[in-house]
Amino acid sequence: MRTQFELPPGEVKYSTAERRLFKFLSRGRQLTSTELMERFYVDDLTKKYHARETLNSSLNALRKKLIFNKAPMTLRKSELRGPRPISWWLEQRK
Repeated sequence: MRTQFELPPGEVKYSTAERRLFKFLSRGRQLTSTELMERFYVDDLTKKYHARETLNSSLNALRKKLIFNKAPMTLRKSELRGPRPISWWLEQRK
């Protein structure tokens, strides 16, 4: 069963990029960093050279802000597996 998540307000504000990434992840399924990159940079035909690193930095910042703001969900990621992309997903906090 998939859960639809909503971005909670908090003491620390979310950036435009973080809100946009949250929207992609809010449907309750895992997305790889490659899938997120394709969705995030859809308007930019020539993707940034360091797009994956930038995206992962934004996702890590979002993860820390969700923890700080005591959101009812947490942003999880898979372990680093060499050249394979990292998977990201939201799940309810226990």
